[in-house]
Amino acid sequence: MEEVYEGKKIPAAAILLFLLSAVAGAVLLIWWILQFHQSNDQLWMVPVSFIFLGSPVMACFSFFASGDSRDTLQLLYKVPSLASDCKEKILV
Repeated sequence: MEEVYEGKKIPAAAILLFLLSAVAGAVLLIWWILQFHQSNDQLWMVPVSFIFLGSPVMACFSFFASGDSRDTLQLLYKVPSLASDCKEKILV
């Protein structure tokens, strides 16, 4: 029986972490703009918020730009079934 290849999918847990990271970066940047921008205090918040905002975008881009390599996806999603392999070898 052949496996049907449906394309790349990002796991739901990873999507949730990406969204939480992007929201945290946006909230941090908005907080800096509202509280500290006029006095130019707490400048560390700006690059940190851009890292939180940009990291999920870059991770998703790199995942989809890597191509449709079935070998890579099989390493990510295929669970080795050692029991069935052993059963077949024993029966043969």
